Amino acid sequence: MVTISNPQAKFEERYLGFLRNELNLSNEEAQALIQNTLPLIRQNHVPNLFQLPGQMIFQAVAASESPYKPRKYCELINITLTLFSEDDIPYRQTHGKNGVPKLRQRQIIRMANEAASQGALLSIDDFAMRIFNCGSRTISRDVKSLSSQGIHVPLRAYSGSD
Repeated sequence: MVTISNPQAKFEERYLGFLRNELNLSNEEAQALIQNTLPLIRQNHVPNLFQLPGQMIFQAVAASESPYKPRKYCELINITLTLFSEDDIPYRQTHGKNGVPKLRQRQIIRMANEAASQGALLSIDDFAMRIFNCGSRTISRDVKSLSSQGIHVPLRAYSGSD
């Protein structure tokens, strides 16, 4: 099972702890400050505040965009993706000679779901050209394999050259 980390929720916990412990604010004061400042922080998506080790900031197409619209004409939003998780190495090792493709498929599932939960959709080309530096046919085969196992991967459908 792939667990999806939520760096923004973890940031909120750290932010609340900082306000309460370092600035000695009451819980009510800290919550009020968070409610008033967090939207601005999210809007500007200050990378170091949300990223955890193994994560990266990625510009992805907003989920609200038409699947027929080329990426260069779409609204892009900054999202946080987990490229590497500590349990990826043992996962790869347990799959022997199939470890590399199995790990890549696990990462595709994880990152596609993370993107969707942040209001964006990744494409086959995003994974092939911008994340894994491999051919789009490799990613297409992975997605097809996952689909044959009954695993839905939320992807952007645009099939033209991004």
